[in-house]
Amino acid sequence: MSDWLIANENESSKLSGVEIRDVVSAQKAARAIIDRAACPNILITLGANGVWVDASSFAGHVPGFAVEAVDTVGAGDAFIGAFVTWLVEATEAREAARFGCAAAALAVTKRGAQASIPARAEVEKVLERGRIGG
Repeated sequence: MSDWLIANENESSKLSGVEIRDVVSAQKAARAIIDRAACPNILITLGANGVWVDASSFAGHVPGFAVEAVDTVGAGDAFIGAFVTWLVEATEAREAARFGCAAAALAVTKRGAQASIPARAEVEKVLERGRIGG
């Protein structure tokens, strides 16, 4: 058994049998996955729309950050790395997801996978300002 399952919209649709079109359908998909997979904590990444979190400490939508995407390669890796970092540091799932969304948003503003992964200080600055840029 796994403590967390993190999947994108397409993966979550296949796992749940629910076509994900929006936050409401992501919520339904998460509940179906929890029922089928016996995994207590689910994150469904929704691209620019953020993430749906269904966890013991929080269930709800965490919005993404508005950016002009240049290259989406590596965005999922940036999200997961940032999310897990904050989660391991004893941060609540909602805040860890927000940190992950900020990291993913920064990542899509640059080309490449490894080259686009932001430094922690960059992500923290986004959270302080509440937005990316200026």
